[in-house]
Amino acid sequence: MASANVQREAPQPGVVLRERRRRRLAAEIERTALELFADRGFAAVTTDEIASAVNISQRTFFRYFPSKEDLLLGDPSAQEEVLVRALQDQPPEVDPVRALHNALIYIAQQSVGDDGVLDLRLKILAQSPDTLSSAFEQRRSFLQRLTPLVAERMGVDPARDMRPALIVSLSTQASYVAWWHWFSNGARGPLHELIRTALDGSAAGLTAVGAAPPMEAQPIGRGSTPKRRRSRPA
Repeated sequence: MASANVQREAPQPGVVLRERRRRRLAAEIERTALELFADRGFAAVTTDEIASAVNISQRTFFRYFPSKEDLLLGDPSAQEEVLVRALQDQPPEVDPVRALHNALIYIAQQSVGDDGVLDLRLKILAQSPDTLSSAFEQRRSFLQRLTPLVAERMGVDPARDMRPALIVSLSTQASYVAWWHWFSNGARGPLHELIRTALDGSAAGLTAVGAAPPMEAQPIGRGSTPKRRRSRPA
């Protein structure tokens, strides 16, 4: 992992302690939920039952995991923060596509979990193959955080130029394909290496996207507003 190119202030001890507690509770919720899913089936378990098993309120549960699907791949909030920091910490001389790919590979190294958790996920996937697609769908919020960072590296406005969003969307999709392939084949081999292979396969096309002229919607010129077709009388 590349070293940070931005000096960050050290977090206060109280902040560190709260974050450790948050992570411990998130891990407990995740493990408890996965055990329930593996034992009874994903669809049969409710969020109320998960909260009750961990001895927390539903309100607390939803502060950590917005949905059941979010439990399948780990703590989405923590993963999002790690992914954002990983992208921010890439040196400025690294091109936007490579910087994003480095961050996606890094998050894969951090997200697998221990063997017990991995075994539970594999069992749930074997029982309900569609659950993994739902889990990936829940992580679309990552795009909203990553796109401005890629745009900043490119020196463009993401509200006008769609290239940053295109790069992020296609890169994360390639990463998800590798995740799916890895889980579907019994999680054999290092996940991050499989993701690296998938991202390398898409890199040439994405680099071309980054080097292309800005992809902006062209405003309609004055006086060139499309005219409505008049309906003929019956």
